[in-house]
Amino acid sequence: MKKDPVKKDSKKKNALSILFVCEHFHPRVAGGEVWSWELCKTLVKKGLRVTVLTSRPENLLGEETKAGVRILRRGKTGDGLLARWSWRQTFAAELRTLLKKESFDIVHSMAYATNIPATRLAQKQNIPCITSVHS
Repeated sequence: MKKDPVKKDSKKKNALSILFVCEHFHPRVAGGEVWSWELCKTLVKKGLRVTVLTSRPENLLGEETKAGVRILRRGKTGDGLLARWSWRQTFAAELRTLLKKESFDIVHSMAYATNIPATRLAQKQNIPCITSVHS
């Protein structure tokens, strides 16, 4: 099996660590999802440690590493108002736990759905938070 070409620095403990938070992520094919996936892969190649917290479609693993990007999939989202609201509650709880358990230098929120909880929870941990919206 061929290994992914990941820069050794991204595996070092002192590498800059970024947590991306988004409702949808690779392998879903849409503008924001493709842009986010390409950005994450590029940052890993530059030596950064990248983790993504996103929703979990039924057919995907809850946790995996692809191209050096650690992907954590938690909770199911959907198109309906109730499904999306429910996922946001799950997401906020997962994000709170993750930020307390692990060390990140930057939190990058990828959409409106994740912006408010990501910003508030990152601020509580004194972590800078960036938001990018692709819609």
